[in-house]
Amino acid sequence: HGGLFAARRQQDASEFLGFVLDRLDEELSPLNKQKDADTKKCKWPGTVLTDLFGIEQRQEVTCDACGTLTVRTEPLLGLYLSLPPSVGRRRYVTLQECLDHNTASERLTGDNIFECDKCNGKKNATKTVQLGRRPQTL
Repeated sequence: HGGLFAARRQQDASEFLGFVLDRLDEELSPLNKQKDADTKKCKWPGTVLTDLFGIEQRQEVTCDACGTLTVRTEPLLGLYLSLPPSVGRRRYVTLQECLDHNTASERLTGDNIFECDKCNGKKNATKTVQLGRRPQTL
């Protein structure tokens, strides 16, 4: 009753923006009108939104035990950046510092351990994030 954005459900402004952008992109997609299920897997059909704001985020995870590299590419219609912890009491932070913080290597251990397909088990690993396709508009 009420759908995704029903009354009495708290929604974050960024969640709402993401929902709106995804829905607009879906509606503007030339593939949206095709019935072939295989073509729907293509995420970059060239809509106005993907051309202007589309980002391709590439995550690479390297297993410590076997060295296998697992790559996952994810198309996004926006990039959410967190502030680096070193900001402290400074009055400003640069966009480059935020990008560097969000694309820094991360160790996957403990509760955040990596499930390696080749080792067939949970192993420590290193994850890196890169931006493969950058938007025309930031």
